[in-house]
Amino acid sequence: MKKKIAYISKTYGVPLEAIRISNGFFVFGNPDQAYDPTHIHPYAVRKEHVRIPLQTGDAELDFLNELYTTALRDGVSPIVCRWKMAALSSLMVTIITTLKYKLKDMRLL
Repeated sequence: MKKKIAYISKTYGVPLEAIRISNGFFVFGNPDQAYDPTHIHPYAVRKEHVRIPLQTGDAELDFLNELYTTALRDGVSPIVCRWKMAALSSLMVTIITTLKYKLKDMRLL
């Protein structure tokens, strides 16, 4: 449980003391507002939806693991996320390749 609370603190940017457990939820103040223990704008995440992504040391794989766990937490299909990431990756390859040829044409590369 402590690992999940630490992960929420890091991911949402809220102080550890601002996170409490209530009726199967991790509850904390709205991360968009400054922490004020006397005035809470509740934000809640089901305990079972908090998954700590696997860290591999490979930045791209770690990002995909983070995206996957975020999709599961938010109820979005991880398959759809994977398709969108593949499309984004293809687009980036196209942009980089085009830029490379443009720079060669301009004799900057």
